[in-house]
Amino acid sequence: MIKKLLIYIGLLVGLLFLFALKNFMLQTHYIQKAKDAIQKREYIKAIDYYERVVLAYLPLVGYSDEAIGAIRDMCPKLSIPDEKLYCYETLRVAARQVESFYKPYQKEVELATREIIEIKSREFGKNSKTLKAIKTQETHTWNTHTLWGFMVPLSLLTWVGSTLAWIWRREKKFILVSVAGYALWLVSLYLA
Repeated sequence: MIKKLLIYIGLLVGLLFLFALKNFMLQTHYIQKAKDAIQKREYIKAIDYYERVVLAYLPLVGYSDEAIGAIRDMCPKLSIPDEKLYCYETLRVAARQVESFYKPYQKEVELATREIIEIKSREFGKNSKTLKAIKTQETHTWNTHTLWGFMVPLSLLTWVGSTLAWIWRREKKFILVSVAGYALWLVSLYLA
């Protein structure tokens, strides 16, 4: 039984390694494409490539930090308001998509939100109602509740692990834990 368990743990570790390797390769590929796009002065393409780097986030690899920094530094240099707005919105969305209970790019989100409000106010806000609507919409926070943000992966692992245990052992207790884990996962997704 222990030998079988070690094989499954080895398979899981191997799959996690392959996932991390795939994301690392994606990050290196898109970092290079972004640098090439900057050389060609195709800044919007470079922003898109940097966003892809951030979306392939790996916690201990610095490519995501480099990409966020490059987008942050590129935004003020753009002269066309629509491009500048696109840049800051991309920065904010990319930084938000890697958040969980850990929020690595909170300062960038706040900077992008301030700049988006300023650009939209300048470009679209001609009267006080429009300005108020822009500020209300852009400053709405989608903060993740720390407890429920932590419970999402924990309950997912409980659900999947107990389902696999039920497949191997066919004991009723594992299916009950699986159902409870699935229900907790759904609740935590909703409340996070």
